[in-house]
Amino acid sequence: MARTVLHGVAYAPVVTFTEAEDVECRLAGLTLTNGAQGIYCDDISPLIDHCQIHTHQGSGLYLMNHCDALIQHCQITDNWNAGIELDSNTRSKPHPTVSNCVITGNLGGGILGEGATVIDCVIEDNGE
Repeated sequence: MARTVLHGVAYAPVVTFTEAEDVECRLAGLTLTNGAQGIYCDDISPLIDHCQIHTHQGSGLYLMNHCDALIQHCQITDNWNAGIELDSNTRSKPHPTVSNCVITGNLGGGILGEGATVIDCVIEDNGE
């Protein structure tokens, strides 16, 4: 899984999805590490599939403004904030579907915020 590695920088997300992208966006089979966040998603609903998202200074994934991403078969681990953070202070709340993922060792919690649909995931050993 995830042979291609994208190393980020501490002040920016490794991957950014915004409303400028097509609704058919897909990110698959990558390792994302060492960014401010692994993935920042604003007002678009990409497919994130078979990725390893770990060791970010913030959350592994930060979702806002109607980001209804499908996140499946991912390992989201060892981030300094939440594994997945849902920003509920935006104009329309994100409602991602998280399926068959492992979310462990994240200091800010496994999934922070409300609105996610979680199916067959392992979410354990996360902080508050």
